[in-house]
Amino acid sequence: MINYLNLNSFTFSITDYCGCKCKHCLVDSGTNKRNFLNKDIILKVCKEIKSLNILSNDEPIALTGGEISFHPQIIDIIQEIKKLNFKKVNINLTGMAFNEDNIKKIAPLINIACFSIDGPSEFHDNFRGVNIYMKTLKNINLFKKYGTKNIAIQMSILKENMKYIDEIAQLANFYGVDHLRLVPVLPIGRAQSYIDNNQLLNQSDYDELLKKVIFLNGKFIRIDTSSLLDRRSFLLKNPQKVYGIESITNIEVNQEGNVFFNGFVNNTFCIGNIKENSLKKILNDFLKGEKYSYYNKISKDIYCKEVINGNKETICVYKSKLCY
Repeated sequence: MINYLNLNSFTFSITDYCGCKCKHCLVDSGTNKRNFLNKDIILKVCKEIKSLNILSNDEPIALTGGEISFHPQIIDIIQEIKKLNFKKVNINLTGMAFNEDNIKKIAPLINIACFSIDGPSEFHDNFRGVNIYMKTLKNINLFKKYGTKNIAIQMSILKENMKYIDEIAQLANFYGVDHLRLVPVLPIGRAQSYIDNNQLLNQSDYDELLKKVIFLNGKFIRIDTSSLLDRRSFLLKNPQKVYGIESITNIEVNQEGNVFFNGFVNNTFCIGNIKENSLKKILNDFLKGEKYSYYNKISKDIYCKEVINGNKETICVYKSKLCY
């Protein structure tokens, strides 16, 4: 049964420690967190991925956080994953704890290094809760210099920073960035704070965003619209349902070893813990059990029209219905 998964990616969220204080962080990471997924566990899971043949060589292993550069084993982790013959390793980071020597060691091994920039320096640093804008631009240049194949900028989109999209597209073009990802913020984690001030995108905002993407794709840079199109499509086809369902098939292991199937739907939907059972057992038990049926049901039948309009009470229903 596992062979039918055909994953688009496999993600390790290797730490919840982060030097930023992002207002929209979906995993609520910060300097008060100290969980780090051990290298040996990561490599054990990677070997299982190979043996189970659930991820083709064209699909990536992704490392995210928190901020991955704070993980004390991060350089060894990336080097050892590549030794297991994974063709693509992608990372999400600011690189705030990296120096140039660190970057020099790992940059040639990375398929995509994705950096978050959400607006001009003053807005970005306020949004992220720390002065990180200039360090991020410096790290983009260093990863390019030392051989990373693709550089991406991810812009988390709210109503308040849609006006900066053109500026960030020009910035990405100037720095030779390969992809610009426009990712609408969803009401998960600390981003629930945006419900009260009506900053989450609605249908008309999505339409405006798509028009801008069409224009910018021809003028500046290739824009990765997969998340944007998935969320808008789901919103328009299912106006009474939550718009956090995406078309990718992903498994994520977080910093505590918890395993999530399409965790972005909701990070409370845990199917096991890799410290307690093998990946094979976790997936077999999930795919053969009632939890998988429940997952398919909630992917279709969660009624949360008020989420789109920003009703705080409905968010509580949204979260509780996704808990098994």
